[in-house]
Amino acid sequence: MTIKFFLRDRNLSNGVEVPVYIRVINGKSFDRKVKTRLFVRPDFWDSKKESIKSRITFDERKRKDFNNEISKLREFINTSFSREKNIAELPCTWLSDCIENFYNPGHPTISKQISSTGKVIIKDLKHPLPDSKDNGLSFFNIYDKFVERQDISDSRARQYKVIKSTLERYQLFVRHTVPGMRKYLIELNLIDSNFLQDFYSFVENENIYFEKYPQVFRAIKKNAPKPRSKNTMTDLFKKFRAFLNWCYVQEYISTKPFNKFKLETETYGTPFFLTLEELRLIHNIDFTDDPLLNIQKDVFVFQCCIGCRVGDLMNLKKTDIIDGNIEYIPHKTIKETGKTVIVPLNNMAREIVDKYFNILEGDLLPFSSPQKYNDSIKIILQRCGITRRVTILDPLTRTEKKVPINEVATSHMARRTFIGNIYKKVKDPNLVASLTGHSEGSKAFCRYREIDTEMKRELVGLLD
Repeated sequence: MTIKFFLRDRNLSNGVEVPVYIRVINGKSFDRKVKTRLFVRPDFWDSKKESIKSRITFDERKRKDFNNEISKLREFINTSFSREKNIAELPCTWLSDCIENFYNPGHPTISKQISSTGKVIIKDLKHPLPDSKDNGLSFFNIYDKFVERQDISDSRARQYKVIKSTLERYQLFVRHTVPGMRKYLIELNLIDSNFLQDFYSFVENENIYFEKYPQVFRAIKKNAPKPRSKNTMTDLFKKFRAFLNWCYVQEYISTKPFNKFKLETETYGTPFFLTLEELRLIHNIDFTDDPLLNIQKDVFVFQCCIGCRVGDLMNLKKTDIIDGNIEYIPHKTIKETGKTVIVPLNNMAREIVDKYFNILEGDLLPFSSPQKYNDSIKIILQRCGITRRVTILDPLTRTEKKVPINEVATSHMARRTFIGNIYKKVKDPNLVASLTGHSEGSKAFCRYREIDTEMKRELVGLLD
């Protein structure tokens, strides 16, 4: 078993204290992380020793108390875990319950009961949920409990909040548009395939309803929602399905509504990306008239050279460079594998790192917001004259569409550029995945098998 203390918000400054998190891993059977009651400034935190740094000006008594609490909490959790006989049956709240017991010894937090079917039910006595027969909480209360108990990233938590706000607008929409439903409330035990179909139709057409029924939406949503693609719809409903499946496991509902509701498969076109010649062109150009655009150009070229996701790019620090390699754990797959991705820096990447290394304090590169970064990428390609047309799959109509590459370029194209150019040379998806952080055997690589037009010409030439 591994116990690790860490900070999520490492890039905050100005003396802001952030919570210390704890993660407990036991092979594939148990992997949880929660917030502790400890807070510390990121610049005071020693990530290797998992304590307050020894060589900073700090009250010695407070430093000793803080570090002792870390040590005692680690020992307490280790002892508690070793007493558990069946790790597979531990509830998702076990770690938070354990921390509660550390600070409040003897405080009962969970209990096990046996249902009429012989199934073991784990109940949280501190945060009880309603029984399926006695729905004492509203649908949204239960939904909030579900989100609270998920060990998910902040970005995934925000996605679940989007679903909640959409459900709230749907509830309001029914009240104002369906006769006799002025007091309508979504009820968990009444959700079935008919409800899912109606909710799906609402989400798909909300942009139309926004204009048709302004009195319903204007008070709670200022901007009109954009039309949602089939892929967006599928992704949203997969998350809603995860919530309903959780309710089924917890025995708050007796059926799985999605068993009779089929979701469309997500569809993606063949990936487009920059050639190595285009990448070198961007790297060598100098936007002397726009220093900020010059910085964004460097960040974009660097991302093309290491292939990380934009979320990981934002969090890269100088300390992530080890022996001429960039080393990081992809946030998206940290719970699945936790594997460190190691990417050797090529000449372009090293040149960019050296340019900013002595200018910035801790960050590797001067990154702006994701939206400004995406906007800058489109401008960079246009000013470099990289406007060739590419074939894409329109996400709304799922039909073929030819557009200038600069108009559809985003930060994710940098990742595709890295993958595509390497995959053209080495057709081993698992080897490429070791450089990108994809899960082993990822289906994403299937789309890269049709990308090399030059290779296709050579093959067809064999027929001459």
